Amino acid sequence: MSHIFITYSKKDETKLVPSQQWWPTIERNIKSCSALIVIMSPNSNESAWVEREILVAENDRKPIFPLLLAGNAWSRLANVQYADVRGGNDLAPELIDSLSRIVPTYSIFPPPLPDAGKEPLQSRNWLTSTIARVGSLFVRASPILPATVKTESTDEAIFGAFEKLIAPLLKKIDTQSQAIDRVNQHLEKLIAANNERTETSFAKKTEHVTAFMAMPFKGCELLYKALRTIFEDNPYCWEVINAGESFGEPTISRNIKWHMQKAHCFLVEISDGNPNVFYELGLMHGSYEDRPVVLLCRDNVQKKYSDLADVIYIEYPSPDGTKERYDVLVASLRDQFRRDTRLTSIRDTTYKHYLSEALWIELKHHQNVVGPVFEQYRTAEDLLASTVDQILVRCKQLTDRKGAIQDLCYAVQSYYNLK
Repeated sequence: MSHIFITYSKKDETKLVPSQQWWPTIERNIKSCSALIVIMSPNSNESAWVEREILVAENDRKPIFPLLLAGNAWSRLANVQYADVRGGNDLAPELIDSLSRIVPTYSIFPPPLPDAGKEPLQSRNWLTSTIARVGSLFVRASPILPATVKTESTDEAIFGAFEKLIAPLLKKIDTQSQAIDRVNQHLEKLIAANNERTETSFAKKTEHVTAFMAMPFKGCELLYKALRTIFEDNPYCWEVINAGESFGEPTISRNIKWHMQKAHCFLVEISDGNPNVFYELGLMHGSYEDRPVVLLCRDNVQKKYSDLADVIYIEYPSPDGTKERYDVLVASLRDQFRRDTRLTSIRDTTYKHYLSEALWIELKHHQNVVGPVFEQYRTAEDLLASTVDQILVRCKQLTDRKGAIQDLCYAVQSYYNLK
């Protein structure tokens, strides 16, 4: 429950001695408040109750905002910036902004005061009634509710300070409430759109084969490059992806699932027992049992996962960054995947040929047009189904490269042996 606690002296009020039975409630209200406002005056400076309330707030590290109503500023609060409201001065905008940031615009009802019991309250004056009416923002900070105040001038001065503080806050709360309503309406539209997307296209596999790779974020870059070299070229022409390359969802876990749902098979690097990798492996076994999973492990790592003891691994030599060692890695993986029957069913099924930009740049075929064209066309079949003029409509930056696009289409047709 969020509220502002206001403390000031009761010395100018009728002789009503505060009862000790109220102190637990006062202390509880201070501990649960968002900020403490101290009304500084000569009387409150001498009040033991005000000092006691300030000490509780300081002990709980509550923000303190002093308002100088009469007399001089206190040395007791010399380290805190105060607002001078003597003579009816307006409150500084900075104070209003600070309070509005501290007190939320929701749940702003004050903690209840206990039953007075054997300490009946005397007649309430105009100030008391007014404070009660605006109690949705402030809690009375005195040991008990104020009784009759001696002078009307004191009464009006205190209420004037409250009124100047409350009015701007209420205006800002109203503005913030309207903004929150607009945000909620926008969120409802986003949720509805997301639900619609989830029900229609979220789980669709790609028209070409996609192999999702689960691997640690660091240390497997050369392995990932080698797998792309193998699978994005003939005879596979598959796309190899991992969750760190692109983001189709706003959170990490949902982004991983989004990539998995598009994939036809999974490649999992388990050498170092990375917990994130095993989390993804669990998702694969739990949600996609119909899709092949191939485990990869460095040949110098002793297998120590009992639950995977009966699983056939593909072992690979550790790359050291040299070209010779990388070529050995690619050759070893290529040979083992050729002999592995777990991916045969996918390889023997007719899928579209994925157009790998990295492969075609490495082949040095029309590098100046490969990027823009392959960004628009994911498969060789889709590219060859379009005329050069249709390609130029989607690749407007290549309007002067019609001949190069034509040559690229011929090269794609020949490379993948498509008619």
